[in-house]
Amino acid sequence: MGKAQSGQFLFVVGCPRSGTTAMGMFLAEDSKVAMGIERYGHRMFFGNFTITPELFEKERFMTIEDGDTFYDSFDFSKNAYAGIEEKLDNALWVGDKIPKLYETLEDLFDTFPDNTKVIFIFRNIFDVCASYNKRLNDPQDNWKYGTAAAIKDWNNSIAAYKRSKHKDKIIPIVFEEFFHDEEKYLKLCEILDIPVNDETAERVQRFVSRNAQLEEGRNRALSERDVFQITTDALFGGYREIVSIYRELFSGDHPKAG
Repeated sequence: MGKAQSGQFLFVVGCPRSGTTAMGMFLAEDSKVAMGIERYGHRMFFGNFTITPELFEKERFMTIEDGDTFYDSFDFSKNAYAGIEEKLDNALWVGDKIPKLYETLEDLFDTFPDNTKVIFIFRNIFDVCASYNKRLNDPQDNWKYGTAAAIKDWNNSIAAYKRSKHKDKIIPIVFEEFFHDEEKYLKLCEILDIPVNDETAERVQRFVSRNAQLEEGRNRALSERDVFQITTDALFGGYREIVSIYRELFSGDHPKAG
């Protein structure tokens, strides 16, 4: 069974409703990245971390088994999994997007090689709460989580980053500054040694344009009670520290397309 040629593993994590899917899709569409979309999302719940490098060997990755995830076919995300079988032979990075994998971050780093990287996304708590509540109030959605759960998850993600002993392997991303800035996408490619070409630049432009459209239609309706709960319970100090770390990491020039 074959792994990614370089053996480099890459994971995307972050509080739910923080842009992990958008990041996972951006990476998955790169020819040098074989990225799952919660391919092994069920292998880290309830303190039962069973994600190992062997799961990313080609034959195993292409075989969805009971207990792996919530879907039974790669048709679940055709764009993400387009050409995945071929990419697993020579991808620069191979990995998975699992939002709450931050809960078992140290298990991940203890299990995977030293060159493993984690992209950890942080979004402002007000928009996270609004997104939780939007899904909660949708009668066609089985989402059961509102403001209290959003604050808990958000705080836990902040705490997970702060207590990690492997910050040198974590790439923090700030949603509001990254997803609307082409320069930041290209800087991430540089950090990951992903070649930048005209196709990359076109993909970046498409994702930035799509995020701008989503922003125009975004509803930030929060009740007075929601806002009060956020301002009293959210870990704003830790969030500001992470924003500063992100800004320092993503400053400077990046390679141009060509």
